[in-house]
Amino acid sequence: MVQAVLWDLGGVLLDWDPRHLYRKLFGADAAAMDHFLARICSPTWHEEQDLGKATAQACAELAVEHPAYADLINAWAERNEEMVSGAISGSVEVLAELRATGVACYALSNMEKESWQRRVGLYEFLGWFDDRYWYLLPRVAFNAVYLFYKTTVTVFPDTERGIRVKLLESKLLFPNKDRLTCRLRIGADSIARVLRVLRPGIEVDPSSFESGSSGTTGTAGTEEEEN
Repeated sequence: MVQAVLWDLGGVLLDWDPRHLYRKLFGADAAAMDHFLARICSPTWHEEQDLGKATAQACAELAVEHPAYADLINAWAERNEEMVSGAISGSVEVLAELRATGVACYALSNMEKESWQRRVGLYEFLGWFDDRYWYLLPRVAFNAVYLFYKTTVTVFPDTERGIRVKLLESKLLFPNKDRLTCRLRIGADSIARVLRVLRPGIEVDPSSFESGSSGTTGTAGTEEEEN
C-alpha cells in the first residue's frame, strides 16, 4: 500500500517551459529561439538560479555580457510567469485523489524563491502538501537526498525531523548559524544550500525550533527564508 508520494512541480503539476514565453518573443523564428535558450539563457546559466541566485540579478549580469539580447534576457525575470501555461490538470486530479484517500504528499522543487512566492498564491493545489514547510532544493541537492534514501534503503513516509536527523547523523546536512538555511553535502568537496520556507497561513511556536548549534538536533531552517 502506498503511504506517501514525493512530487516534483515543474513539468509534473505545472506546465513550465521557457518556450511558452519565448515563442511570443521570437515569433516564427524557432531556430533563433533555440539558439537563445541554448547559448544565452542556457540551462547552465539557469542552474545558478536553482542554486539560489536571484533571477533579476542573474538577468542583469547576463544582459551586460550580451547587450544585443538585453530585452530578451530581462524578459526571463520580468515575464517569468508566462513560462507557465497553467496547471497540468491530470496530475492535479491525481494529487487530489491521493490526499482524499489519506496518502501523505510531499513536494521537492528547485523553483526560484521569488517564483514560488508568486505561484503559491496563484495555484491552490500548491498549498495541499503535508507538513508546515516547503523545501526549495537545487537539482543537485534533490539528487543527493534521493541517493541517500536509495543507498540507505530508507522508506517513505518519514517525518520532516526524521529526514533532517538522518541527514545530520550521516554528516550530509549542516545548519547555518543564521538558521535561515542549511547546507547539504552533495559530493566529496561540494555543498549546496537548501531553503526552508514556512507555508502561508501557518503559525509556528518559536519554542518548537531546535537550537541548531551542534550535534544531530539542528534545525534545517526557520519561519522565513531571506536571500
